[in-house]
Amino acid sequence: MRARFNEEGLCNEHAQFMVKIAKEFPELGGLGPAIIFKDILEESVEDIKKFPFKRVKEQNFSCYLCRIEREFEEVYTRTFAKIFRSIEGRKEYENQKSVFCLRHTHMILRELSKHKAVFNWFKRIQIEKYEEIVAKLEIFIEKYDYRRKNVPFGDEVSAWKLSAKILGK
Repeated sequence: MRARFNEEGLCNEHAQFMVKIAKEFPELGGLGPAIIFKDILEESVEDIKKFPFKRVKEQNFSCYLCRIEREFEEVYTRTFAKIFRSIEGRKEYENQKSVFCLRHTHMILRELSKHKAVFNWFKRIQIEKYEEIVAKLEIFIEKYDYRRKNVPFGDEVSAWKLSAKILGK
């Protein structure tokens, strides 16, 4: 695995994620990240030493974990597209409150592009689920109006957090 990190690198987002995990789980500590960071930095120092004067090329930074993440997303979206091609899979998803983020919705729609009926079904269900969240957001926002100060919050109280997940990566 260290060789993969040396070869493919590590983006800032995943480096910070490793630090966050090490902080949240002190029993894991910083040894693992320290070893990976040391290897990558040593490799980078050797690369920088080779830079000729006035001919430093644009560096293409990549990340081993980003590549793994992309590959997993492809498997994930293909799997859901396959599940949705069955009636049982569609019924199961329709009856759940769970919803895909925008990015994964687009990826699944791309996977379903050869299956018009399933494509249209998934698009319709996602729109319905998104519109339900929008309605909850509207209720949440309205309840901040001073004229509605005595109206208690319901399940719309978490709609803004769910929206952040839907809009995010």
